[in-house]
Amino acid sequence: MPFGVEALKEIVKKDMKVNEGYLGVIDYLRGGVDTYFTAVRWSGGYAKFEAIPPSEHWSLPELNPGADGELKCSAIYDELLIRSLRIYKYPYALFNTKLPELQNGQKVEFGFENLSKRYTGTSQFQFRRVNDVDQLRAYIASQNESTNVDISFALPTDAKTAKHVYAIRMGKNLVEFFVDGKVVAVGIGGCGINAIIEGPPYSIMCKKAPLSPFVVLQIEVYPYRISDILFPLNPLNIVVTDGDPLPPRVYRLYVAGTDNVLAGYSVSSGSVTTHPVPVFGHRDKTIYFMSDKDGQLSIEIYTSSGNWREYDSITVTANKLIPYKMTGDAVLVRLVFTPSTYPATVLEGEVVLGGG
Repeated sequence: MPFGVEALKEIVKKDMKVNEGYLGVIDYLRGGVDTYFTAVRWSGGYAKFEAIPPSEHWSLPELNPGADGELKCSAIYDELLIRSLRIYKYPYALFNTKLPELQNGQKVEFGFENLSKRYTGTSQFQFRRVNDVDQLRAYIASQNESTNVDISFALPTDAKTAKHVYAIRMGKNLVEFFVDGKVVAVGIGGCGINAIIEGPPYSIMCKKAPLSPFVVLQIEVYPYRISDILFPLNPLNIVVTDGDPLPPRVYRLYVAGTDNVLAGYSVSSGSVTTHPVPVFGHRDKTIYFMSDKDGQLSIEIYTSSGNWREYDSITVTANKLIPYKMTGDAVLVRLVFTPSTYPATVLEGEVVLGGG
């Protein structure tokens, strides 16, 4: 739901002060969540809109990051939305938290969104309950078009009773979602393709439209007038900062559709295909591969027509590391290895991406 005009004006005025360094950590501790956040809520089937202090719903435990937080939203409301006053550029955020108990139809979302328009620059985790089953989804949106993908394979079994780290890193073309340090989803913007490739090991969302570089931290709670929601998110357990638009990355290769790391995988017959790796926007792309048997390695790219096409083919010599520098641009890359004899064990498999 969009902010009202007056609420937007107030946010812009406050944000100028925050970005000029007017407020600091001491102010945060003195002023609580109202120092760095603003909030709105809807009720009556979204008929009533109110701009409110976040502290009406969210408490700050006294300097105790080990304690659970209390982000409460009563069943009388449709939605509570909390946004940071500060605007971030290519940010990285960590949420160290338990997830809430939900009723069917309810959800919470947390991550980033562009301030100017809903569904623009959105990159969020979505935790919801559907048909008595908890689901974790990754969600991106750009130019009023949204895409989300199921990443429940990465939902910790004790997510509601123990804290886990949910992180989002937004870059120039790529958004990465992490759970406890492991990539569980990636979103690619401005690549001219609308596509979804589901994990494990991680799900991939491709969007034609570019992502916004400027976003605010955002947390949404949706009681939908069903029941109260208590999200145990402690404000002290949120870390967010501006980041690098194109950081260097290393992607370990996995067997497609599994959590099996390629290095150490034994091929007993036929070929092995890897899960795709996002390489869009990176000039430097180096593939490392090694097997204990001879064979043929096919490097494939995903095209805008929705097909996997061979980019190059390499002869593999047993026990010899192949460093292959990819000079052409692509959105997604995967490998297909066919040994000459069986069984064959892959010894190395990764993609190293240089920074901008």
